Amino acid sequence: MGFLYRFILLISAVIALQGLVQAQTPPRPAVAMWLGPPRADSAFVDPASPAYWPETYNAMSVYKAYYTQGDSYTSGQAQAFLSKLRTDNKKLAIEVGGFYPAFVCQSNHRLDPYFYNQATMLPRLGAAGADAEGSEIASKFGTAIDYLVIDGPFARIFDHTSYPNDCQTLSQGVNLEFAVNELVTYMQAMRQRFPAVKFALLTNFPNWNFTTPGGAQTQSTTGVGTSIWDINPQNGSTRILDYRDVLNAAKNAVSSAGMQFEMLQIDNPYNYVDETGWQRISGLVSQAQGLGIQTGLITNWEPGQSGTSQQFYDQSVAYSSAASNTRTIPVNAHIVQSWYTVPTELRLESTPYSMTATSRDIWFGLRNYNEPIFGVTGYIDGIANGNLVGWACGKYNTSSIYVHLFVGGPATSGGTFAGAYFANASSEAAVATACKSTGTQYRFQIPVTNRWPVGTALYLHGISPIAGFNNLLPGSGSYVSP
Repeated sequence: MGFLYRFILLISAVIALQGLVQAQTPPRPAVAMWLGPPRADSAFVDPASPAYWPETYNAMSVYKAYYTQGDSYTSGQAQAFLSKLRTDNKKLAIEVGGFYPAFVCQSNHRLDPYFYNQATMLPRLGAAGADAEGSEIASKFGTAIDYLVIDGPFARIFDHTSYPNDCQTLSQGVNLEFAVNELVTYMQAMRQRFPAVKFALLTNFPNWNFTTPGGAQTQSTTGVGTSIWDINPQNGSTRILDYRDVLNAAKNAVSSAGMQFEMLQIDNPYNYVDETGWQRISGLVSQAQGLGIQTGLITNWEPGQSGTSQQFYDQSVAYSSAASNTRTIPVNAHIVQSWYTVPTELRLESTPYSMTATSRDIWFGLRNYNEPIFGVTGYIDGIANGNLVGWACGKYNTSSIYVHLFVGGPATSGGTFAGAYFANASSEAAVATACKSTGTQYRFQIPVTNRWPVGTALYLHGISPIAGFNNLLPGSGSYVSP
């Protein structure tokens, strides 16, 4: 998994799943959004750029840049953009690597005091990282940044598939205990340079083995887990690292130094989420929240070599919906990012499936629970054999939903409630396409013969599975009791 280029949209929402209700306006959660397009920071870090993505900008709480993209714009542009953010009551975040000399395994650096402490011959991970990244950030934005998001610092030294050279001969001192202390050094140095900064930790979770809260160890979903190891300080043997132990160690070391992580951001593309994947994500969220750390789930999709912008859009929306509604993962934030070749259009919000359009639509879907993202849809086909027939679903949701029947008018206009029915009969592929899902049970069949005076108008509301708008189905009022 690559992590050089990122687009981050952070949507922080509380999704309340409630019981079946009759038509009503749902509550609105508090929503915060981060947008971070470092692959094209030069197009975004400009006070005039929000005109190209106005709805996303208006909803955005935090703009996130990547520190290595600083050479794509001038300090003047950066300061002018930062000034606009401040005027509009928005914040600035910078994503960093944390351990800048991730290539400490290369022997040619061992005689360079910048990378290695010449007395101990141990790498200066924290000090060198803070110096390199901090100076680059300050040269463009100054020192008044709000967040530093530290991207996968431990994988940078312990993932031996990425750094295989001299990593096999690391000295015994370069282990997890050493690494978390170096992270503390890095954060302390950054706090001195940026006094008000808050820290977030980002993990490339599919690459790690992880022990769930029940004690079951799960293997990495990318197969990389057995290659992420350090040297056991007790006996000198190699040990495969478990992210549960890594997070605990990092939290303890950082807390002991009087600092904290504001958030753990979980990078786990939808491609790597099967049943075990959901259990892993849920377990990590539970662990982090138990440690007093907020969590954010990066809801995206890895397109491979032939993925399209529309696929990225559809899969990212489906992931966000599944996490919030079907699985009810209790994260504090949803984050959309892409470091791939799609979406091909980045800034223009008016372009379908662009990065900003994807970000905007996921945000509006989470905030409004309504069209065009997660709304209830369906259709009354007519009356057959004395039954009102048709289909109904919640978009991007594989589960069946209920429909509420009203007679004489819709729920909002004095209609009489006549029963709740489960739309769980087998449905065809065309219905699944309309529901933007893979579900197969969306049809209903409701007996309506001899129940009311002949000619009584029939109305159906689809019941939102996420406590959203219970939309009136098309065809309502067009059919009457036989």
